[in-house]
Amino acid sequence: MQFSLLYKQRWSWLYIPILVLSGILLTLAATEWMPLPPRNLSIVAGDQAGNHAQLAKRYRDVLEQKNINASIVYTKDWDELSKTLARPAQTAQLGFAQGLYAKPPTAAIQALAVVAREPVWVFARLPAVTQISQFGGLRVAAGTAGSSAYKVAQLLVAHANAGPVLWQNLSNAAAVNALVEGKLDALVYIGGADSPIVRQLSRTPSIHLLPVEHAVSLAARESLLRAFSLPHGSIELVGDIPPRDLTMMACFTHLLVRES
Repeated sequence: MQFSLLYKQRWSWLYIPILVLSGILLTLAATEWMPLPPRNLSIVAGDQAGNHAQLAKRYRDVLEQKNINASIVYTKDWDELSKTLARPAQTAQLGFAQGLYAKPPTAAIQALAVVAREPVWVFARLPAVTQISQFGGLRVAAGTAGSSAYKVAQLLVAHANAGPVLWQNLSNAAAVNALVEGKLDALVYIGGADSPIVRQLSRTPSIHLLPVEHAVSLAARESLLRAFSLPHGSIELVGDIPPRDLTMMACFTHLLVRES
Protein backbone atom coordinates (compact mmCIF):
# COMPACT_ATOMS: atom_id res chain seq x y z
CA MET A 1 0.00 0.00 0.00
CA GLN A 2 2.78 2.44 0.93
CA PHE A 3 4.67 1.57 -2.21
CA SER A 4 1.53 2.19 -4.28
CA LEU A 5 1.10 5.64 -2.68
CA LEU A 6 4.67 6.58 -3.40
CA TYR A 7 4.25 5.41 -6.96
CA LYS A 8 1.18 7.61 -7.42
CA GLN A 9 3.00 10.64 -6.00
CA ARG A 10 6.15 10.12 -8.03
CA TRP A 11 5.34 13.06 -10.34
CA SER A 12 4.91 15.41 -7.37
CA TRP A 13 8.31 14.43 -5.97
CA LEU A 14 9.81 15.03 -9.42
CA TYR A 15 8.13 18.29 -10.46
CA ILE A 16 8.00 20.19 -7.17
CA PRO A 17 11.83 20.51 -6.93
CA ILE A 18 11.95 21.47 -10.61
CA LEU A 19 9.33 24.19 -10.14
CA VAL A 20 11.06 25.54 -7.03
CA LEU A 21 14.44 25.57 -8.78
CA SER A 22 12.91 27.28 -11.85
CA GLY A 23 11.39 29.97 -9.63
CA ILE A 24 14.76 30.63 -7.99
CA LEU A 25 16.51 30.85 -11.35
CA LEU A 26 13.89 33.23 -12.76
CA THR A 27 14.20 35.46 -9.70
CA LEU A 28 17.98 35.58 -10.02
CA ALA A 29 17.73 36.29 -13.75
CA ALA A 30 15.31 39.17 -13.19
CA THR A 31 17.26 40.76 -10.33
CA GLU A 32 20.91 39.95 -10.97
CA TRP A 33 21.70 38.47 -14.38
CA MET A 34 19.28 40.21 -16.75
CA PRO A 35 17.29 42.74 -14.70
CA LEU A 36 14.30 44.35 -16.38
CA PRO A 37 14.55 48.11 -17.00
CA PRO A 38 12.77 50.32 -14.47
CA ARG A 39 9.37 51.71 -15.44
CA ASN A 40 10.15 55.11 -13.89
CA LEU A 41 13.45 56.96 -13.74
CA SER A 42 14.96 60.44 -13.62
CA ILE A 43 17.68 61.90 -15.84
CA VAL A 44 20.09 64.40 -14.30
CA ALA A 45 20.80 67.06 -16.93
CA GLY A 46 22.76 69.85 -15.27
CA ASP A 47 21.94 73.45 -16.22
CA GLN A 48 18.49 73.89 -17.79
CA ALA A 49 20.00 76.19 -20.45
CA GLY A 50 22.88 73.83 -21.19
CA ASN A 51 23.32 71.35 -24.01
CA HIS A 52 22.81 68.32 -21.76
CA ALA A 53 19.25 69.49 -21.14
CA GLN A 54 18.57 69.06 -24.87
CA LEU A 55 20.23 65.65 -24.81
CA ALA A 56 18.16 64.60 -21.79
CA LYS A 57 14.95 65.58 -23.58
CA ARG A 58 15.87 63.38 -26.55
CA TYR A 59 16.58 60.45 -24.21
CA ARG A 60 13.27 61.08 -22.44
CA ASP A 61 11.37 60.94 -25.74
CA VAL A 62 13.03 57.65 -26.73
CA LEU A 63 12.43 56.08 -23.31
CA GLU A 64 8.77 57.10 -23.31
CA GLN A 65 8.36 55.36 -26.67
CA LYS A 66 9.46 52.21 -24.83
CA ASN A 67 6.83 52.80 -22.09
CA ILE A 68 9.41 54.04 -19.57
CA ASN A 69 8.35 57.21 -17.75
CA ALA A 70 11.32 59.56 -17.60
CA SER A 71 11.60 62.92 -15.83
CA ILE A 72 14.47 65.42 -15.95
CA VAL A 73 16.25 66.83 -12.89
CA TYR A 74 18.28 70.00 -13.39
CA THR A 75 21.33 70.83 -11.28
CA LYS A 76 23.51 73.92 -11.08
CA ASP A 77 26.92 72.26 -11.38
CA TRP A 78 28.84 68.99 -11.65
CA ASP A 79 29.15 68.46 -7.91
CA GLU A 80 25.40 68.61 -7.41
CA LEU A 81 24.83 66.38 -10.43
CA SER A 82 27.17 63.66 -9.19
CA LYS A 83 25.74 63.77 -5.67
CA THR A 84 22.19 63.52 -6.97
CA LEU A 85 23.07 60.58 -9.20
CA ALA A 86 24.93 58.72 -6.44
CA ARG A 87 22.38 59.31 -3.69
CA PRO A 88 20.39 56.06 -3.12
CA ALA A 89 17.31 57.96 -1.95
CA GLN A 90 17.02 59.67 -5.33
CA THR A 91 15.29 58.09 -8.34
CA ALA A 92 17.90 59.58 -10.68
CA GLN A 93 19.67 56.82 -12.58
CA LEU A 94 21.06 58.51 -15.70
CA GLY A 95 23.25 61.56 -16.21
CA PHE A 96 25.76 63.14 -18.57
CA ALA A 97 29.35 64.29 -18.18
CA GLN A 98 31.70 66.01 -20.59
CA GLY A 99 35.14 64.66 -21.29
CA LEU A 100 36.89 66.34 -18.38
CA TYR A 101 34.43 64.60 -16.06
CA ALA A 102 34.62 61.19 -17.73
CA LYS A 103 35.96 59.57 -14.58
CA PRO A 104 33.09 59.44 -12.05
CA PRO A 105 33.99 60.66 -8.54
CA THR A 106 32.46 57.63 -6.82
CA ALA A 107 32.21 53.89 -7.39
CA ALA A 108 28.41 54.21 -7.28
CA ILE A 109 28.49 55.88 -10.74
CA GLN A 110 29.76 54.28 -13.94
CA ALA A 111 30.56 55.86 -17.33
CA LEU A 112 28.62 53.60 -19.68
CA ALA A 113 29.34 55.00 -23.16
CA VAL A 114 30.31 58.02 -25.24
CA VAL A 115 27.06 59.41 -26.67
CA ALA A 116 28.07 62.72 -28.29
CA ARG A 117 30.89 65.00 -29.34
CA GLU A 118 30.43 68.59 -28.24
CA PRO A 119 32.38 71.46 -29.81
CA VAL A 120 33.97 74.17 -27.70
CA TRP A 121 32.65 77.50 -28.97
CA VAL A 122 34.61 80.69 -28.34
CA PHE A 123 32.56 83.83 -29.01
CA ALA A 124 33.97 87.36 -28.79
CA ARG A 125 32.27 90.74 -28.98
CA LEU A 126 35.16 93.08 -29.72
CA PRO A 127 36.02 93.05 -33.47
CA ALA A 128 39.69 93.65 -32.65
CA VAL A 129 39.83 90.35 -30.76
CA THR A 130 40.56 87.65 -33.32
CA GLN A 131 42.50 85.17 -31.16
CA ILE A 132 42.29 83.69 -27.68
CA SER A 133 45.79 85.02 -27.01
CA GLN A 134 44.23 88.51 -26.89
CA PHE A 135 41.99 87.65 -23.92
CA GLY A 136 44.32 89.24 -21.38
CA GLY A 137 42.43 91.85 -19.35
CA LEU A 138 39.08 90.99 -20.95
CA ARG A 139 35.85 89.95 -19.22
CA VAL A 140 35.38 86.28 -20.09
CA ALA A 141 32.65 83.86 -18.99
CA ALA A 142 32.72 80.07 -19.26
CA GLY A 143 29.87 78.84 -17.11
CA THR A 144 30.04 78.61 -13.37
CA ALA A 145 33.36 78.09 -11.62
CA GLY A 146 34.34 74.43 -11.64
CA SER A 147 32.21 73.53 -14.64
CA SER A 148 33.63 71.59 -17.57
CA ALA A 149 33.47 74.66 -19.83
CA TYR A 150 35.35 76.66 -17.21
CA LYS A 151 38.11 74.04 -17.05
CA VAL A 152 38.39 73.93 -20.85
CA ALA A 153 38.46 77.74 -21.08
CA GLN A 154 41.34 77.87 -18.61
CA LEU A 155 43.23 75.34 -20.72
CA LEU A 156 42.64 77.39 -23.88
CA VAL A 157 43.78 80.63 -22.26
CA ALA A 158 46.89 79.03 -20.76
CA HIS A 159 47.74 77.30 -24.06
CA ALA A 160 47.42 80.61 -25.94
CA ASN A 161 49.67 82.40 -23.40
CA ALA A 162 47.03 85.06 -22.84
CA GLY A 163 47.48 87.50 -19.98
CA PRO A 164 45.37 87.46 -16.80
CA VAL A 165 41.68 87.12 -17.65
CA LEU A 166 38.82 88.70 -15.73
CA TRP A 167 36.70 85.58 -15.26
CA GLN A 168 32.99 86.20 -14.77
CA ASN A 169 31.15 83.54 -12.77
CA LEU A 170 27.87 83.51 -14.74
CA SER A 171 25.37 80.89 -15.79
CA ASN A 172 25.02 80.23 -19.51
CA ALA A 173 21.83 82.26 -19.84
CA ALA A 174 23.24 85.23 -17.90
CA ALA A 175 26.50 85.13 -19.88
CA VAL A 176 24.68 85.18 -23.22
CA ASN A 177 22.67 88.25 -22.17
CA ALA A 178 25.79 89.99 -20.87
CA LEU A 179 27.67 89.31 -24.12
CA VAL A 180 24.84 90.62 -26.28
CA GLU A 181 24.45 93.73 -24.09
CA GLY A 182 28.18 94.50 -24.15
CA LYS A 183 28.75 93.73 -20.46
CA LEU A 184 31.00 90.79 -21.39
CA ASP A 185 33.84 90.55 -23.90
CA ALA A 186 33.98 86.80 -24.61
CA LEU A 187 32.20 83.56 -23.85
CA VAL A 188 33.42 79.94 -23.95
CA TYR A 189 30.57 77.46 -24.28
CA ILE A 190 30.41 73.68 -24.85
CA GLY A 191 27.43 72.37 -26.80
CA GLY A 192 26.13 71.10 -30.11
CA ALA A 193 25.66 73.23 -33.20
CA ASP A 194 21.88 72.94 -32.71
CA SER A 195 22.09 74.45 -29.21
CA PRO A 196 19.91 77.58 -28.79
CA ILE A 197 22.94 79.43 -27.43
CA VAL A 198 25.07 78.63 -30.48
CA ARG A 199 22.23 79.48 -32.86
CA GLN A 200 21.66 82.85 -31.17
CA LEU A 201 25.26 83.98 -30.81
CA SER A 202 26.42 82.79 -34.24
CA ARG A 203 23.69 84.95 -35.83
CA THR A 204 24.25 88.07 -33.71
CA PRO A 205 26.03 90.67 -35.91
CA SER A 206 28.13 92.16 -33.08
CA ILE A 207 29.53 88.76 -32.04
CA HIS A 208 31.96 86.54 -33.95
CA LEU A 209 33.34 83.03 -33.52
CA LEU A 210 37.05 82.54 -32.85
CA PRO A 211 39.33 79.63 -33.79
CA VAL A 212 41.62 77.86 -31.34
CA GLU A 213 45.30 78.50 -31.95
CA HIS A 214 47.49 75.40 -32.19
CA ALA A 215 44.50 73.14 -31.53
CA VAL A 216 46.29 69.99 -32.70
CA SER A 217 49.17 70.49 -30.27
CA LEU A 218 46.70 71.14 -27.44
CA ALA A 219 44.83 67.93 -28.27
CA ALA A 220 48.13 66.05 -28.17
CA ARG A 221 48.69 67.28 -24.61
CA GLU A 222 45.10 66.93 -23.39
CA SER A 223 43.75 63.47 -24.23
CA LEU A 224 40.17 64.44 -23.34
CA LEU A 225 40.06 67.12 -26.06
CA ARG A 226 39.94 66.67 -29.84
CA ALA A 227 40.82 69.13 -32.61
CA PHE A 228 38.53 69.38 -35.63
CA SER A 229 37.79 71.73 -38.53
CA LEU A 230 34.46 73.54 -38.69
CA PRO A 231 33.81 74.07 -42.43
CA HIS A 232 32.92 77.42 -43.93
CA GLY A 233 29.13 77.89 -43.90
CA SER A 234 28.43 74.69 -41.95
CA ILE A 235 26.20 76.42 -39.36
CA GLU A 236 24.23 78.39 -41.92
CA LEU A 237 25.02 78.26 -45.63
CA VAL A 238 22.78 81.18 -46.66
CA GLY A 239 24.08 83.40 -43.87
CA ASP A 240 27.69 82.31 -44.54
CA ILE A 241 28.23 81.19 -40.92
CA PRO A 242 31.06 80.79 -40.16
CA PRO A 243 32.57 82.99 -42.89
CA ARG A 244 35.68 80.79 -43.10
CA ASP A 245 37.00 77.39 -41.99
CA LEU A 246 37.80 77.37 -38.27
CA THR A 247 39.97 75.02 -36.23
CA MET A 248 38.17 74.20 -33.00
CA MET A 249 38.23 71.84 -30.05
CA ALA A 250 35.67 69.30 -28.92
CA CYS A 251 35.17 67.05 -25.92
CA PHE A 252 33.10 63.91 -25.64
CA THR A 253 29.91 63.48 -23.66
CA HIS A 254 29.65 60.33 -21.53
CA LEU A 255 26.47 58.65 -20.38
CA LEU A 256 26.64 58.06 -16.63
CA VAL A 257 24.53 55.45 -14.89
CA ARG A 258 24.04 54.41 -11.29
CA GLU A 259 25.85 51.14 -10.56
CA SER A 260 22.60 49.42 -9.65
